Amino acid sequence: MGDRAGDFEAAASDLDPRDRDAFYWLLGRAARRYTVDGAERVGSDADSVTPAILVERIRQARETRKFPWAPADEDAWRRGVLMYRVATEAITNWHDFWRSDAEVARRVEGFAMAWPADPDGVLRQLLHYLNAEVLAPRVVRKPRKMPDLDPATCVREGGGRATDLAIAGVCLLRAWGIPAVLVRAPLLNRAISGDAWIGVPGPDLWMRPADTAPLSDGYFSCHLTTGDALKAWTVQDEDTHEDLIPYAHAFSFYLRYNFLLLPATDSTPRTAGTARVRIEGLPEPAFLSAWSGTGWLEVAPGRRDGRVHDFGFCAARDVLYLPTTISETAQALPAGDPFVLHPDGLRGILRAGTTDLTWEWNPLPEHAGAEPRVWKAGRFERCPVVEENGKRVVVGCPTALYVLWKGSRAVGRPFTVDLDGTVREF
Repeated sequence: MGDRAGDFEAAASDLDPRDRDAFYWLLGRAARRYTVDGAERVGSDADSVTPAILVERIRQARETRKFPWAPADEDAWRRGVLMYRVATEAITNWHDFWRSDAEVARRVEGFAMAWPADPDGVLRQLLHYLNAEVLAPRVVRKPRKMPDLDPATCVREGGGRATDLAIAGVCLLRAWGIPAVLVRAPLLNRAISGDAWIGVPGPDLWMRPADTAPLSDGYFSCHLTTGDALKAWTVQDEDTHEDLIPYAHAFSFYLRYNFLLLPATDSTPRTAGTARVRIEGLPEPAFLSAWSGTGWLEVAPGRRDGRVHDFGFCAARDVLYLPTTISETAQALPAGDPFVLHPDGLRGILRAGTTDLTWEWNPLPEHAGAEPRVWKAGRFERCPVVEENGKRVVVGCPTALYVLWKGSRAVGRPFTVDLDGTVREF
């Protein structure tokens, strides 16, 4: 804050004790809330917030406590409602943006009146209304590049990435006093585009942003039915930052996700089909990486515990992982053997052996000109292709990982070949 410290102190002195505590809570989060801006530069929110922004945000959030669903607990209210922004979007007055619709205000007041008779049912109806009938008509998911969009910009542009829609949805809920957090799954179905959801702490309800499906129990349990998310992170402002390890030089992890460096909580244990991964003897820093289409992408930072790195819970649906560290050029550098994480939590190590395995080389038309490569010594190396009985066959080995290579890059997904010739893609 530098020379502005006096301005913040003066603004805080004019507040009542409760709001003063909230003011310094926000200011503390601003000083510790680091973001990557897309150019491998780290900045703090304290450089951009002003005393007026914090005071106005407190006033707005206090007003929402009149609603019966607003958290009575001060800490839960701060973490779920008070924050001035969700991720790395521009700091804007999203509260007034979402509160400006008189018809929405009338409907929300109706939910408040019905609350005493059925709090749980009314909350679900309210969430569905805001997500399906207020947010969904205004935005659709469509491809675009970072940075994150603020709610007004997202609506003006008709939508954006899943994260943009989720940010808009989180702000919409918070504007009406509903505690909400952003949940991100950066790598989805091995594609970097990923997914993002709206989380409601307390009842632990997770929604896809702008989901127009009919109201049902399944509407709030996408984390239990989404089978392609390898890791899920909840971006929330708590007092501890243990789950996302702040390696200052690990920009490939942070930059590719446009992640908040702090704070984020690993929520993968609350998703379906996971197992805990602990690996001994890796260098520091260590990550688990997954195949993202043309290369390895970090999905889970490891927390060191003696000689063991604990990667927490990861998707365990026969998913391919590779232990990696960070190179001097901030790229994923192999640090161990690739493995398949099975549903029972066991790891199937993929390592080239000495026994030959041959199969007919007959690539699909879209892979014409590609060559097979096998993972050895931390990289994909050429596999011999020979003539045998008038056919071209690949000479490889069992329990190894393969990929098709064309020109200077991989094409398709990595795969294994069983002794009976069965090909399994990852």
